[in-house]
Amino acid sequence: MKKTILLKRGLKKDLPTLLIGELGFCTDTDELFIGSEKGNLLINRGQDLLIAPSEVNGSLLINGEETKVYDDTMILESLSSKLTADSLLNYVKSDSLEKHLLEKLDSERFEVFMLDFKQQVAQKAERNHQHDISEITDLKNILDTKANKHESPELDTSQFVIDLERWGITNGLPSKPYQATDYELADQNIRGLNQALNHAAELNVTNVFLPKGEYALCYPREIKMLSHITLHLNGSILKVIYDSDHPSPFDTRNSNDYFNFIGNSISFENVTNAHLMGGTIIGCRDDRSFSSPNERRQEHTYGVIITKGSNHCSVKNCVVRDYMGDNISIRSDSPQTLAEFNLNLSLQTVDQRGALIPAENALTSGFIDIPNQEYTSFLIAGFGYARHTSLIRKEVHVHFYNENNEYLRSLRNRKIYTSITIPLTARKLRIEFLNETNPSKNMNITIRWGLFPNFNTIEHNEIYNGHRGGITSGGSYNIIQHNIIRDNGYNFLDGKPLFSDSTRYGINQEDSYGDHCVIRNNLIYNSNHGILVGCYSIEIENNHIYQVDSIAINIYSTSFAKISGNYLYRCQNTVGLMTANLPESHIYIERNYLYGGTTQLVGSGYDIKVLDNTFIDPSNISLFDSPKAVFKNNHIQYTSYYNGNGQITANIMEGCIFEAKGLRREITLYSYEFFRCQFDNITIQSRTRNDRTHVESVAFTHCRFQLSQIKNHVFNTKKRTLTINESTIIDTDLYIGNINTQYENPLIRIINSDFMIKSINHLIHTEINNSLGNGMISVEDSKIDIRNSTFQYLISSNFTVVSSVLSMILKDSDVIYSSSDGRPLQLLFYRNKKSVKEFISSNNQWKNISLPQKEEDNIMKYDPKTHDSEEPAKGYYSKGDIVYNAFPEPGGYVGWVCVQAGIANNEPWQPNTSYERNELIHSSNQVYQSQLTGISSQSAQRNWGESAVDGTVVWKLLGEKAIFKPFGLIEK
Repeated sequence: MKKTILLKRGLKKDLPTLLIGELGFCTDTDELFIGSEKGNLLINRGQDLLIAPSEVNGSLLINGEETKVYDDTMILESLSSKLTADSLLNYVKSDSLEKHLLEKLDSERFEVFMLDFKQQVAQKAERNHQHDISEITDLKNILDTKANKHESPELDTSQFVIDLERWGITNGLPSKPYQATDYELADQNIRGLNQALNHAAELNVTNVFLPKGEYALCYPREIKMLSHITLHLNGSILKVIYDSDHPSPFDTRNSNDYFNFIGNSISFENVTNAHLMGGTIIGCRDDRSFSSPNERRQEHTYGVIITKGSNHCSVKNCVVRDYMGDNISIRSDSPQTLAEFNLNLSLQTVDQRGALIPAENALTSGFIDIPNQEYTSFLIAGFGYARHTSLIRKEVHVHFYNENNEYLRSLRNRKIYTSITIPLTARKLRIEFLNETNPSKNMNITIRWGLFPNFNTIEHNEIYNGHRGGITSGGSYNIIQHNIIRDNGYNFLDGKPLFSDSTRYGINQEDSYGDHCVIRNNLIYNSNHGILVGCYSIEIENNHIYQVDSIAINIYSTSFAKISGNYLYRCQNTVGLMTANLPESHIYIERNYLYGGTTQLVGSGYDIKVLDNTFIDPSNISLFDSPKAVFKNNHIQYTSYYNGNGQITANIMEGCIFEAKGLRREITLYSYEFFRCQFDNITIQSRTRNDRTHVESVAFTHCRFQLSQIKNHVFNTKKRTLTINESTIIDTDLYIGNINTQYENPLIRIINSDFMIKSINHLIHTEINNSLGNGMISVEDSKIDIRNSTFQYLISSNFTVVSSVLSMILKDSDVIYSSSDGRPLQLLFYRNKKSVKEFISSNNQWKNISLPQKEEDNIMKYDPKTHDSEEPAKGYYSKGDIVYNAFPEPGGYVGWVCVQAGIANNEPWQPNTSYERNELIHSSNQVYQSQLTGISSQSAQRNWGESAVDGTVVWKLLGEKAIFKPFGLIEK
């Protein structure tokens, strides 16, 4: 594309004194002048500026005059030695060239031209060839294109280098203590930058370059970014000069709290396609003394702000640090706002012609005027801190009218915080609120004309040492990515006082609400919080967050959030949830790596899915109490370095792996159902959410246990049933326990499962210290494969001084001993007979096992659910139920049949008798349970009813007594 440079031009009589190096063309005489220290110098007299090659190395003929441009000896030597193009540039001596170019070019174009020239040198200097110097530089073509003003070449609208002298910008930073002249210089720097940017905009330039240097800034003036312009800081440092203890000449407040003088440095305000690139921006914290204890509370200076509808803008490749609020801030505000206004609500809806008609379940506003600034869209936001509004439904109908109140058309079911298009001829609108009936209700809404900041990007920056935070996000559809965000709200770097509130963070969108916030591929560390976000929809992906003192990621009010692929390392809390506050809210937490800390997902109102995550050494994982809180396919691992036990709370856990390296690790699991889970080297302490007040159950289905322990313990809780079904249990001990909790009886049931015993010597352990809290273990329809020759007992009792603490049922199972020598296993049922209340063995197959020969009175070889030695004495029976005689004999009966449904009991009430709590008796064909330990009265009462006081015993009615009759007389 041809490039054009426009010169200062006019009649010769109007020619001013030109700046040094500035060109001026006389349109009436065709003369070209250049400014110099001696005044205006005539370059030519209406003739072409002729440039021709010279036979002298490194020279050109300019208007026939031999002009030395380069000493090219080094260049030729470099080419002959096959140096790279980059090395070649190191030998270019451009003093003569620069002198001539400054005479031929606008100084604003000079640096851009030199960059272009050197790029052409690099392209032409091939390492394996030698070239003529004119071919390498193509200098004649470059100068013909860029310097021959007489041909009126086309303007280069892509690049503009700021002339520091022209715009009054000073390179260099003043030293403290700052004087008034230092602040004035800094203020002039900002004014000059703004003037240069405006001048570039007038020339339709898209890239503006600030010469590399160090430039002072001060408050309150801001550098104002402009639409369609990229400001290249070119590696420069822009620093706010500040004094906490002395006034700035620009501080017009009538106060001596100089540390509260505030401002911002760079602002994007209602601009489009504006970009800031490639520099360091340093805020006032760097200079602050914090001599006043109140200074640490200051939080209102910002480095870069994006505000009032700015869109498709970016901040890239910058270092931004040391501001008191946030180093970069995207604000959820718009070019114009309508807040705290009277909606004039009425219980009406709008018909197809735009007329108001009565309604039972809708409120419609009065006319709302649309501003005349030609806004094409608006959105409905919350008011103040009510970011989600007080609307029952977060959708509205919007009806548009022209200036004569004539109906145009409507948009229906428009979500808050979403762009709503305004028809071109619309001048007024009505808002219809759905499912509302109270015309006096405060809807807590704000109308944002012209939208929030949207589709802006903050990327590839280093953001650090912000007093309160690194980045505040806001608006909608903005992206924060590929940034280093560190040491914000943290005083490790400089030791200065911390911000006075604990909400110090890397990224925060807690207060600046919007829709669709994207935070990805950032590195965040050394902060009190990592990411705090409340937004209608959120994506937090592939961030690396570590060493955060409080919480890595916390989600506030949202409708949808996806937290995926993040690496969270040694944060005190990994992910947290607040209350949803929006209907149909969904949270996906998936494929994250979370090392250490706690994960508290206890906020209500969500459907939450925690999927395919890796948790290393978690101290606590907790999901809120709901069947919609899914914990699936997660891997929980404890390393040998972890100190302590873990706790995980989720109603259902599916497809999860729990494992410990080194020593076996205990995890307390508050859950009701485990499906397809695997436990390796884990002690499972099984609990439920409400077990202190409710009798509840836990089920493990299709699970695998290896080198683990399964514990169902009662300690100041209600009794609990733990069921393991269709599972594999390898070298895993079963523990049943009750500590000091009378009348609460734990139960473990194992059904249709496979045991593999290769290293343990006992299968079942009792840890019960009171006989009134006895437990039961039942193994049914299972296979026990013993491969350990030192296996001794099925049951081992840890508290041997307490009697009758365990009932054991083993039925319909295969018990196999596999040995290399074929010898049978000498098996004992228990180590301590005293602790076993009863051992029931029914319908089992024993293979290669020698059972105890001695008949013990606590061993039952029948199933008491189906058989008994006498009429049933416990349990509920329906009419027609049959219990078979466990010891049938000639002349006896086959069994007993229930002829009246009820509770089996063979203990009639007795006077002056001591009864323990929970004992059952029957009286007048009713079954009662004692509620307290005590002694009955001397005579039975009549009509006990639902309850009765009997001496010092209190009885509670359980129901009718079951009545049995013997059947099936056996012939002698």
